[in-house]
Amino acid sequence: MKYIYRLLLVSLVIFLIISGCTERTDPDRPDIVIIGIPGDADTFNPLFATGITASQIIDMVYPSLVHSDFDLEDGTISYHPSLSKSWEHHNDNKHITFDLRTDAVWEDGTPITARDVFVTYKLYGNPEIGSVRQDALENFLKNADGTPDIEQSIEITDDSTITFKFESAYTGQLFDAGLPILPAHIFETIPGEELRTHPVNRQPVGAGPFKLRSWTPQQSVVLESNDLSVLPHPATLSRLIFQVIPDYQSRISQLESGEIDMMDDITVEDAERMERRRTSVNITPMPERRYYFVGWNNIDTEAYADSEGQTIQPHPLFGDPDVRTALTLAINRAEMTNAFFGDYAREAVGPIPPVFRWAYDETLEPLPYDPRRASQLLENAGWEVDDSGILRNGNTRFSFTMMIPSGDHLRSMMASTIQQQLREINIEMNIEQVEGAVFLQNLMRKSYDAWIVGFMFPLELQIDNLWGSDFNTAYFNFVSFQDERVDEILARTRVLYDTDEAAPLWMELQRIFHQKQPATFLCWVSNIVGVHERVKGKTVDIHGLTHRAWEWYTD
Repeated sequence: MKYIYRLLLVSLVIFLIISGCTERTDPDRPDIVIIGIPGDADTFNPLFATGITASQIIDMVYPSLVHSDFDLEDGTISYHPSLSKSWEHHNDNKHITFDLRTDAVWEDGTPITARDVFVTYKLYGNPEIGSVRQDALENFLKNADGTPDIEQSIEITDDSTITFKFESAYTGQLFDAGLPILPAHIFETIPGEELRTHPVNRQPVGAGPFKLRSWTPQQSVVLESNDLSVLPHPATLSRLIFQVIPDYQSRISQLESGEIDMMDDITVEDAERMERRRTSVNITPMPERRYYFVGWNNIDTEAYADSEGQTIQPHPLFGDPDVRTALTLAINRAEMTNAFFGDYAREAVGPIPPVFRWAYDETLEPLPYDPRRASQLLENAGWEVDDSGILRNGNTRFSFTMMIPSGDHLRSMMASTIQQQLREINIEMNIEQVEGAVFLQNLMRKSYDAWIVGFMFPLELQIDNLWGSDFNTAYFNFVSFQDERVDEILARTRVLYDTDEAAPLWMELQRIFHQKQPATFLCWVSNIVGVHERVKGKTVDIHGLTHRAWEWYTD
């Protein structure tokens, strides 16, 4: 599902707020499925949305030119018609002409035309709007100032024919042309400076199999079948409800009791327990697309904030790659992976997932758990134990706060384990939990020194916005890592059409991360999903929890 792939980009596994939804009890609407989620949507505007819930909903509400599938055998992505009936590559594969459907309409009845596609990409590419999707236009034709030239890059022949023109042929062209499309007749009337706060962000007008029925912030998002949709058809379910239940134990209890029908991020213990008891919940793991890592801010957060992003200097604790390496050596990642996930995860080496078989470096070994070597590296970097038993370098004590979102039981346990292990090498770590939306906002602002985060890796191997050095476009580079060679590799791989040529570059990138440890990569995890047996047509796969939700039905 194209939008979820890029988010997190990107998409993030960030957890937010509250509960309370009773629509499931309606006896006249038995064909309802309720998904229990830990956090609310941030917006329904794909220009700005960053959260997992929002991306799932956007993918089912808004149209796109293409849909995609992922081949687990070789780790590649393939594309299929959606709003476009077909497409043709030409001009040495640098141009793609799409033939659009003529029967697709917005939920208000307005026909969808090539104009909608053009206006949408104008918004994505406008630097004044600041869309989090700007990186998708990196290979479009450029203006003199380096910004995407949409007038030259997208050519409308007629209402049902549109051509995308790229600077070069590369593997991600269809992915970049497959972003969610917005209704031009609505968005052309909104001044750019009003877009972030406009009511349209809460009241989307889409064309997909679902449409938004209601949104009660911090409680529930209710989708209903869109009777006008031909992309591919109106949803079989009458409603699909996302119910916000921040507390994990409450979610799992409601899944077992049948109050909700589905949830993900189930712990190994609960999955094994439900399987032993042979409950009405079917347990299925998604392939490893998610990774957890400990973020160490590579730059001084106070200097960055005080200068409004103008001053970038090494973090007093985490700015030294040797210190970050010591932190990784001091954390028993193999033991944590086994304790928290059992056979559902593997220890991570870096940010490239094993599912990308052609790009993953199988020869790279995780750093061992070695507190003694960690202490030696810290001593070499000038850190000595003071009278209080904590490391000190001059006037700087090695003491910091690890931030995690409230209600996240797993990350709370991870943080407690890391706290104990770092104390063994004389580092003081405190733990603070904050409400999920605040957690995400402060990550984006680079306000935190350290945190634990989970990322859902995009199925199109494009990670510029995760690890690029330009913080104005690398929105999800929360650790503030900057490396010229990494930037060169990311730029080069974006314009390669052949995976055989790109593979050595991706493996070089993994070696750089292994050496510089911009973060402590903990593990790649198979997301464990529980689905009540009353839900039919649901296939758990790498695309995400709501993949093909328009095909679901109930007993």
